[in-house]
Amino acid sequence: MLRIHLFLSTLLVFGVPMLAQNQLPTERELYDTLVARGIHAPEVAWQIAIWETGHLKSNLCVNHNNLFGLRRDKSSYAHFDNWTDCVDRFETLWTKRYNRYVEAGHKGDAYDFLKWWGYCTGQSNHPRETEYVARLKSIKVPRG
Repeated sequence: MLRIHLFLSTLLVFGVPMLAQNQLPTERELYDTLVARGIHAPEVAWQIAIWETGHLKSNLCVNHNNLFGLRRDKSSYAHFDNWTDCVDRFETLWTKRYNRYVEAGHKGDAYDFLKWWGYCTGQSNHPRETEYVARLKSIKVPRG
């Protein structure tokens, strides 16, 4: 009985079926992971991943496990060994910056937070802030 329990517990991480580390999650699995981790506004974090990667299909996502368009520096994108490492990094950045946002007395929604953070200010061919937020809002979060 203990073996069965241990086996089943290894199949679940944060209540989400565990995937091979080199296998990308489905959109739903990513959303469930963000929710299970308790990330503030997981629906917005998920929308960022979907927009930045073209529904988890971009070269950066597929070949480098970068689910959020995270940068290493101003001229290059970060590469990750697996998608969960990327989620770990995003969660750290998101939480740290969100805490600063709240500590500074801001009370807007997650989209206001993104503008404050400068997350959606991107490079020359990237949509302006208002277009970025509008595009994120148009992406429907998985339900059920």
